[in-house]
Amino acid sequence: MSKRNTGDEPKVEIKLNRKMRMWNKYRSYCIGGGAVILLLIILALIFKGCSNGKNNPGDTNQPSSMAVLETTAPPETQSTPEQTTTQPQETQTETTQAESSGNSYRIEGSAETQDFTSEGAFSDSVFLGDSIADGISYYGYLSDAQVVSDGNMTARNAGDYVDTVMASNPKNVLIMLGLNDANYGTMGAETIVSNIGSIVSAIHEKNSETKVYVISVLPVTSDFEGKSNVRQSLIDEINSGLSENAQAMNATYIDAASAYKDGSGYLKSECTGNGSNLYNGYYPFLLNGIAKALGN
Repeated sequence: MSKRNTGDEPKVEIKLNRKMRMWNKYRSYCIGGGAVILLLIILALIFKGCSNGKNNPGDTNQPSSMAVLETTAPPETQSTPEQTTTQPQETQTETTQAESSGNSYRIEGSAETQDFTSEGAFSDSVFLGDSIADGISYYGYLSDAQVVSDGNMTARNAGDYVDTVMASNPKNVLIMLGLNDANYGTMGAETIVSNIGSIVSAIHEKNSETKVYVISVLPVTSDFEGKSNVRQSLIDEINSGLSENAQAMNATYIDAASAYKDGSGYLKSECTGNGSNLYNGYYPFLLNGIAKALGN
């Protein structure tokens, strides 16, 4: 007895054939669309990698770890930094000469862009400081091993970093602290100077032969003063106290702040993008001047 045809088989076959026709019709579009999406993903990854590269000398981006900016985000992921000497050069005369007087040195001239010519002078030196010091290694002028920094570092907590600083038994330690302390708005200049003096003592306890240099707190712009707790008048008081107490601290004070001030006593606007951190191109002037103070 033959099986009765219910009519189901032809319907299934029709549906399958219809699906196959639809797939054959749009298969090339689907494959092409998938390829485009994959290409876009690859291009996005390449673009992201490029955007995380090191800033060029003329860029306005700066280390983002500055505590007084009320942000603790670390600097962008970066590749090996390149030397930063492509900015327009100005005639160099005696702008990086350091004028000495007792335990104090003053970097002569007005801050400008110039070549970094003093890398060798810091071969046996270590910097300790906040985000201003951080820019020295961030922009590739010195190695991470030569700069112990933290954007939130203050003179009150810098003692936690002394062991790291002294691990390499450096001949010179250069301290760049005070701006974050000033940003609290609750401490006077005398207290901040005393806290910095304690760091100097802690370094000498580790090695009495190590020479300690205390670099002045750099100025801020008037706009930055208006949106933070920092007062330029307090910075000036801190620097005066550091200069006056340098001999008692058994340290040498380096006045770099004067060279970065404009006619009104604030940080020159061309030196900064956020009002406190230095642009990349203005670090060589600072470092070349400090090298002169080291006698190199």
